[in-house]
Amino acid sequence: MCLFFVEQSGFQTVLHRDPDDPMLYNLVINTGVLSLDLAVDLICLALENKAKALSLPQDELGPARGLVRYPGQPADIRPPEHLTGTQPSS
Repeated sequence: MCLFFVEQSGFQTVLHRDPDDPMLYNLVINTGVLSLDLAVDLICLALENKAKALSLPQDELGPARGLVRYPGQPADIRPPEHLTGTQPSS
């Protein structure tokens, strides 16, 4: 669904959805910060990636799509000593 400048009450009346629901949107672009050309590039990239994802099974979707699984159980990740000021325990 693609909506531009839809009045909030009309959105709720016609579509019966809350326009503030973030789950309605795949991409939000602040064109007050980005150029129109960059906004168009971002929209095209998002559409290309969404088109590729449409054929994937539900369990392969999400932010980790395309990443290799961990080879084993992930271990604890500890910050470097210089950030914590403590010595590692042995």
